[in-house]
Amino acid sequence: MTSAFPLLLDAWRFFKQHLWAISLLIIPVVIPLELVKSLLGLRVQSSEINDGNLWAGLVLGLLFAPLYQGALIHYIAAQLRGIDTGLSECFALGLRYWLPLALLYLVTGLLSIVGFLLLIFPGFFLMSRFAYADLYCVLHGMGPQQAVLKSWHDSRADFALLLTGLVVIYSAVFLASFGVSSFLQSLNTAQGLSLVLTSAIEAVLSAMFTLFAFRVFSQSAERFNSEDKLH
Repeated sequence: MTSAFPLLLDAWRFFKQHLWAISLLIIPVVIPLELVKSLLGLRVQSSEINDGNLWAGLVLGLLFAPLYQGALIHYIAAQLRGIDTGLSECFALGLRYWLPLALLYLVTGLLSIVGFLLLIFPGFFLMSRFAYADLYCVLHGMGPQQAVLKSWHDSRADFALLLTGLVVIYSAVFLASFGVSSFLQSLNTAQGLSLVLTSAIEAVLSAMFTLFAFRVFSQSAERFNSEDKLH
């Protein structure tokens, strides 16, 4: 069985090499999103499962995420194929998939979030099994339902890899986020600004899981060219 850690290193190398481009794809979407949440008073960090503001903030995030996630997937695919694709072109291609990705994320995202709010492991389990859904949606043109079912089926064999990568990456994201938040608090940074900056950093670092899932996904010649490799 393939170990997750060489694949994590591949994803990390790609992330470092393309950090600037990844940031330019994600940050222009995340910052307006967080400003809108602040203006609407959506307490996205509330732990109350029956808090309406919590769910409104989560749904808003799931609707904004496709704006950059589709572009990110196109960017990764282009780089793997050695195609020089501009970021504006990636955004244009990604926008074509906003509706199917939004529907996809509303279903898979909310299910995973409920899993995290109730117990930690169900959230990780569902995220791992849904890891290929957006890739199938964008790269294979599948509808949300077909992409979810295909991901659920195909991720079974890769579940241990995906779960390991997910736990490692999001543990690192949590530690980095906590460190940045603590540092900003030590500087007496305004709470709203601190939240926006922390959320932007979290979103960029979380792209590592998309890279990792793509790396596992691309091991299958039927999913992606078997000669493609993160570099």
